Amino acid sequence: MAARGITAPPRRFLIATAIAHYSKSPEWNRPSLVEARDQIIELFTGELGYRHETDLGLNPTKAQLTDQLRAFSKSPDRREDDLLAVCISGHGEVLDGDEHVLLTADTDPADIDYTPGSETTSVRRSGFHPA
Repeated sequence: MAARGITAPPRRFLIATAIAHYSKSPEWNRPSLVEARDQIIELFTGELGYRHETDLGLNPTKAQLTDQLRAFSKSPDRREDDLLAVCISGHGEVLDGDEHVLLTADTDPADIDYTPGSETTSVRRSGFHPA
């Protein structure tokens, strides 16, 4: 607990994963993403002072990804000033010209519409402007 008048700095969390193996579409596989994820974790937990906070691991399915992100955000341990960096390395697609979706390990190339999108992970061009 912080002393009166002294506030604790925000906590820094990292959720990092990579989809390096696609069970239904091996031509999408990118084994090098495993090492890239490790480098991100090393950078954030070392120099930047983040805590890697996830059981997500590598090659998450749609359910694993959305369930883990939801569990983290809904945890009673979350504070209003927590900082969260999310790094998801893998393939993506743009649907209908404005919805970006992540291709998870269980994505079926014949049914890309059934991927993490609007429920938790979509990025709309109209509201997102990368730096």
